[in-house]
Amino acid sequence: MSTFVRLIVAFIVFMHGLVHAMYFFVYWPLVHWEDPPYKTTLLWDRWDVGPTGIRLIGVLNLVATVGFIAAAVGLALLSEWWPPVMVASAVLSLILTLLDFKAAYGGPVVDVILLVLVYFAPRWDW
Repeated sequence: MSTFVRLIVAFIVFMHGLVHAMYFFVYWPLVHWEDPPYKTTLLWDRWDVGPTGIRLIGVLNLVATVGFIAAAVGLALLSEWWPPVMVASAVLSLILTLLDFKAAYGGPVVDVILLVLVYFAPRWDW
């Protein structure tokens, strides 16, 4: 796989991390956007976690942000540590997006693709 493709993939991972940052800012609430809106419910609005619970979800989204950005940098630089960081970030992201599927319905697809990428990455000539 060419350097260009590797850098494109790293950019996509980086952008996915920034989407998680957006949820952190909304759920603290530091910004007010229509999409995603501030709310205190998860699981299709069936579980009200309250302001403290949604802030915890916001912090976990910030952890996912840092993980994805680190994994993107590691992938771009061909570091040996990027795959476990990517897996941890994608699993956390998958949990968060499934809890908030109504707002983050595209996230699980991206996370599964990233997990498949990590699985096949050793077979590619980056």
